[in-house]
Amino acid sequence: MENNINCRGTFVYCLLEFPGALSFDLAVDLLISGNFEVAHHAFEIIDSIDEPLSGGRVVKAYKKLTNFIAHNQDIVDWRKSLINDAVDMFT
Repeated sequence: MENNINCRGTFVYCLLEFPGALSFDLAVDLLISGNFEVAHHAFEIIDSIDEPLSGGRVVKAYKKLTNFIAHNQDIVDWRKSLINDAVDMFT
């Protein structure tokens, strides 16, 4: 919700207590769009996933992240690094 935009860090931090696979798609989106705190917590969610994900979800996430990097040359270094680290997990 738009009026919660400055409170998302706490929400995403709380998601770390649940199985990461449940929040995987949201975490990928937040890795791209979230502020520093949100993006880092989103990365932690992705990194915490121990159970296998369906190939379709992973392929979709991989394409979303690599397309974002390819089409946005002005990405701040910390976000680019997080996204590249996440992409490396998929390969």
